[in-house]
Amino acid sequence: MKKAKYFLAVLCCSISLTALADKSSVKIDSSYTPSPGQAGKDVIWLPTGTELVSLMLKTANVTSKDLVYDLGAGDGKIAIVAAKEFGAKAVGIEFNPDMAAFAQRNAIQSGVGHLVNIIRGDIFVEDFSKATVVTLYLLPDLNM
Repeated sequence: MKKAKYFLAVLCCSISLTALADKSSVKIDSSYTPSPGQAGKDVIWLPTGTELVSLMLKTANVTSKDLVYDLGAGDGKIAIVAAKEFGAKAVGIEFNPDMAAFAQRNAIQSGVGHLVNIIRGDIFVEDFSKATVVTLYLLPDLNM
């Protein structure tokens, strides 16, 4: 039996985690747009640079055989790039229900909605033990 590869990519930046989480289906609201620096549960949200995301996933040797979990998914960029550039299935966990819906909308608009699932949830509660790659783009204090 092959061992699953595990990789934890931790970058000391921020991503939004706001509002009360639940696991209900994410409604796609086309009117919501996040603002860089907006307050969240534990941090503020700042968008992740696309080149940085690609490099992070390349460093993790992500392939189409991987299941990538992005903790604090924000706008969904990491999950979307994992699917679009590497063919991986990806799950983003996002605390803010508006941001989770925004991220799922981004995945659909990027053509990878069938590979990306953004859930409303708490990264300290959700089970991501089936992940072969785990990514974070959060603040150092939250990582601790």
